[in-house]
Amino acid sequence: MCRLILTAGLCLIIASLVSCDQENKPGYQSGASGYQSGASSGNFCNGKGNGLYAYPPDPQRFYQCSNGNTFILTCPASLVFSAISGVCDWPSATGTFCIGKVDGNYVNTNNPNSFYMCSNGRTVVQDCQKGLIYKSSCNCCNYP
Repeated sequence: MCRLILTAGLCLIIASLVSCDQENKPGYQSGASGYQSGASSGNFCNGKGNGLYAYPPDPQRFYQCSNGNTFILTCPASLVFSAISGVCDWPSATGTFCIGKVDGNYVNTNNPNSFYMCSNGRTVVQDCQKGLIYKSSCNCCNYP
């Protein structure tokens, strides 16, 4: 229940962060909180429940479905929409490595100079200082 309330609150924050200058961009409809879909995106929300959904053509944008109406919103600059958490987030925090894993740090087999930091199913890639590698034995970045 708390996560639902928190998610709803974040949705309101995200919607309020949509820049006012978007009113001058094509596709904007006055009174809508962002972009409303046109013929090009079809009626994405037809038959879907209220909520936020990924917009595959552009990771910085997302669908908002409300009572069958389709809105396409844009995340603030430098953020991308995470379908996992349902919020706009930093690109490094949108990976899927941590889904189903216990919170904690994990070896990044693709890059020993970094590690995965998992929290509530969210993935953040954390870099070690130059010249150090992540060692699970001490749960730290250390010399090779």
